[in-house]
Amino acid sequence: ATDMRKALSRDTEKKSIIPLPHPVRPEDIE
Repeated sequence: ATDMRKALSRDTEKKSIIPLPHPVRPEDIE
């Protein structure tokens, strides 16, 4: 959950806040 919040913190405009066709984890975004 911590990683997700961190990702959302800096990737709010990215697709990380919405369900993607494939499982994209914060680790993949970095």
